[in-house]
Amino acid sequence: MSRKITTSFIAFAFLLIQLSFFYPVQALAQAVDTANLVVEDSTGKILAEGDLEITEDSTALTLLQNLVGTENVELDYYEDKPYIVGINGLNSYSDEVGFHYWSIIYNGEYSELGVSEIVPKANDVIQFVFVTWFNEPVAEHGTVTIKNGSSVLVDSESFEITEGKTALDALKEVVGEENVSIVDDPTYGAYITGINGIMSEGTYYWAFYVNGGFAEEGIGSYQVQPEDELLFEYVSWDTTTPEDPGTEEPEPTDPEEIDQTELNNKVKELLPVTKNYLLNAGINTAWEAIAISQFDGSVPASYLTAVKQELRDKEGTFRNVTDYERHVLGISAAGGNPTDIEGYNLIEKIYNNERMTNQGLNGPIFALIAFDSKQFEIPSDALWTRDKLITYILDAQNTDGGFGLFGSTSDVDVTAMALSALANYQDNNRVKEATNHALAWLSSVQNENGGFSSSNGEASESTAEVIIALSSLKVNPMDEMFTKENGNLISHLLQFGLEDGQFSHLIDQGGNDIATEKAFLALVAYNQFLASKNSVYDFTLTPVIDVEEEVKQPEVSKPNPVKEAPTESETQQPSSDDQQKDSDSDVGHPLPNTATSAYNVLLIGLLLLVVGVAFYTYSNKRKLI
Repeated sequence: MSRKITTSFIAFAFLLIQLSFFYPVQALAQAVDTANLVVEDSTGKILAEGDLEITEDSTALTLLQNLVGTENVELDYYEDKPYIVGINGLNSYSDEVGFHYWSIIYNGEYSELGVSEIVPKANDVIQFVFVTWFNEPVAEHGTVTIKNGSSVLVDSESFEITEGKTALDALKEVVGEENVSIVDDPTYGAYITGINGIMSEGTYYWAFYVNGGFAEEGIGSYQVQPEDELLFEYVSWDTTTPEDPGTEEPEPTDPEEIDQTELNNKVKELLPVTKNYLLNAGINTAWEAIAISQFDGSVPASYLTAVKQELRDKEGTFRNVTDYERHVLGISAAGGNPTDIEGYNLIEKIYNNERMTNQGLNGPIFALIAFDSKQFEIPSDALWTRDKLITYILDAQNTDGGFGLFGSTSDVDVTAMALSALANYQDNNRVKEATNHALAWLSSVQNENGGFSSSNGEASESTAEVIIALSSLKVNPMDEMFTKENGNLISHLLQFGLEDGQFSHLIDQGGNDIATEKAFLALVAYNQFLASKNSVYDFTLTPVIDVEEEVKQPEVSKPNPVKEAPTESETQQPSSDDQQKDSDSDVGHPLPNTATSAYNVLLIGLLLLVVGVAFYTYSNKRKLI
């Protein structure tokens, strides 16, 4: 019986062996050599990645073409050798920053070999990274001019712009630190008392101008910008000799008949022309955004996008309080929310600002304007409440009725700005009295042609600022009080208008950006007045909207052939940790499963055969015993 069992078992084993040969049996899986390829843009974003099989003819170029497709790799040639121009439509190009191109990092090092000269080996890592070879920085400059009356002491002396350099630093650099005398007031900051031995005395002082306009910041806080033209002029604030006008409104001179309807029509004709000029040039400042918003609400989304980017770049922190204030106004004009923009509350950064008065009266003035622009709620325990700001501004009024940026010298522009800030508080007796006093002073220093004089001439910006103030106070800028023998505020401002919509700083000059935005803001404010609307700074009716950022692809141009990539010292090498995926698949490369189930059957058959032979041998031994 045992013989039959043994025989049957052996027969079954051979049957399994025979059946296994009816199935094709493939060879054991063979290991495949691969290289890891990564394609990254300039931000480190991975555009393509994969493990590519290496063959005898493989180069870095052929592997790249296998990864993204030959049609998606654009090449050019230098000395008959190919180099990469573009991958997946991202091509090399040059701009003012530098040359942007595709570089090869081979096993963690920038390769000096061309893309067709790199012969990959197993487990190589080849990265194609879009990098920038930066242009050598070009030194930027500004100029300093110093005048004493008609005498030019320093004529457009050049100085180099460096990070953090102030107007005071530039002045000291040009004339020597020993030739500049200043007073560093704890409240108002630094101001000049003498240059080259010419000291402030009596009614004479050193006025500070930037690019043709009265400086809105103190000499010690204003940081110079490329192409800035700084003017320091020894002037007297006593340009007229009227008696102190007091708080009584002066009797105006009988004006010539002025056709107000004709002037109003000119304003309405000019407004859209200037608006289109500004839109074509790009809305880049808060004052332009304010005016465009109040005119027809057409502030481009790109303005708010740029402000958000600036906030991200600066992490929501600015040195000067006026930067927060102008951004609040611009953001509100564009439909943003300055209490929560990119995670920052700019209103809080104003009302708790410890540098509120470092720029003179500008800080408190525009803080109050910013708070009122959308009636923002200010905590009672804030460092600067509305009441504190109003009190500070009123306390700064000079005995002649005007206001100055620093000290006791009244200035037309600063006085007008202060009136704009106080416009919402005319039910307060002290504010009303201060307003009448300031209006009387402005009228007393107004010229017969309707404008205002300064040591730098009759500037359009001063006239514009007064128009904004009067419109905010709901006082007609063509009122008799501000109409003189040869014109009024509106007729005077229109004289600076150019055919293309720009405005000049001084009569018979070309267009000026600051003059244009200020004049447009003034004419929009006047237009608001004619329509019985609120101040040009009032955005209580402007809705908050969500703005999606548009990201435009840069315009690319074909570069000149470049053979070698820059060395590590010329361009920063990306971290290898940032270039590798954090996944299990990066540890080794699994072999492909190419074996079949027939191979498993063959193994089982052989195992059964061995067991059968062993069983047969054991049975025979038992019989012999």
